Amino acid sequence: MALALMAQNNHNEPLPASPSCWLANPNRHKGATASLCLSLSPQAKAAILKSGSLFFEGRPHPVRAFTATKTKPNQCRSCWQLGHSEAWCRQATPVCSSCSQDHPSHHHSTVTPNAPHYCVLCKGTHPSWTCWCVNRHIQLAAQPPLPKKARAKKPKAALALGKSGIGYRVLREVWDIAEDWIYFIVKKSIESGSLPSDWLIALVAVIQKPGKDDYSSLCSYHPIALLECLSKVAERVMAHCLAYDAERLGLVPAQDCGHQGCPTTDALA
Repeated sequence: MALALMAQNNHNEPLPASPSCWLANPNRHKGATASLCLSLSPQAKAAILKSGSLFFEGRPHPVRAFTATKTKPNQCRSCWQLGHSEAWCRQATPVCSSCSQDHPSHHHSTVTPNAPHYCVLCKGTHPSWTCWCVNRHIQLAAQPPLPKKARAKKPKAALALGKSGIGYRVLREVWDIAEDWIYFIVKKSIESGSLPSDWLIALVAVIQKPGKDDYSSLCSYHPIALLECLSKVAERVMAHCLAYDAERLGLVPAQDCGHQGCPTTDALA
């Protein structure tokens, strides 16, 4: 399959294919088709996305970039364990989300109104549905967040340019073509701990403070360091990863709210 795709689309470099596997139970779903995962270089992906189609067996097939939000942990509303829904729960007796005893959650106020809160997941003194439960972060550790590719699209400043003169406006214009390259540079810089030399150089601009009577004094001015926009992107990604590791390793108290994943509304609950 990979060799046929290479020949029909004029690709010279090899396309390594992952081992084939069924995405559904073959005993229940009889079919002659399967999914094929190929690893492409940034140049090949950019060329295929730019052409908009991929030829196979003489027919063009439309191609587009796949984007999807990260899957959130799924919690069963019957046993309150993570990883499955209520429809797939194998436990016959429901568990109370407040006290973890063998009765439905909506019977808690009538059956055991004075029972203390007890979490099914972490055995803590809080309901099992609490958002800042430690076990939710443990499950998220199986899928750590990757550096987000959309970081360069969020800043609105267009004039804070570094030494290269490449600002956020330029990055937005070339994002569809250079997305994989930008993602590769930022990811490798974080993994290796070595930053490009231009990222370490800042241009300092001195700006007047508004509302000052005497501009002959140094106190009437303040300096601004202009850094490379890509270095700011890497800084935001690193801050996001550090915040995630702090929550995953339990460095943030469970009662601490107001940060990512634990909004202030959780403190009221």
